[in-house]
Amino acid sequence: MVPAKILVVEDETIVARDIQQSLTRLGYDVPTTATSGEEAIRKTKEIDPDLILMDIVLKGQMDGVETVRQINRQFDVPVIYLTAYADDATLERAKPRRRQATCSSPSIRTSCGPPSNWRCTGHRSTATLKKACGGWRRPCGV
Repeated sequence: MVPAKILVVEDETIVARDIQQSLTRLGYDVPTTATSGEEAIRKTKEIDPDLILMDIVLKGQMDGVETVRQINRQFDVPVIYLTAYADDATLERAKPRRRQATCSSPSIRTSCGPPSNWRCTGHRSTATLKKACGGWRRPCGV
């Protein structure tokens, strides 16, 4: 079975690398990361990921919410928002739509566990996300 390909979008390089290494150890294919919205759009086109893990707060002209809007216009790929910024206004802007879910945590390993445990609330195309994540058994920290 081919492992799911995941694109990690996180503007803090150390955090992005940690997530990338953790997912790789779990058997997922994480060929690259992106640090800005513009780079995320380019890399989505290049690698055609099965899933995108998107930080809501990004440096640059686009935040994660706007980046996902742009990606959704061009690509059919599910997105899970990762954020340490769980204030009401931020979560309202990132409210799950279409093929999105939210995991509110600075560390996916502590709040959500491995991707096989993620439950992605708000995601309408659960079959695609379930395939990418390998299924789920418990909810993320939202």
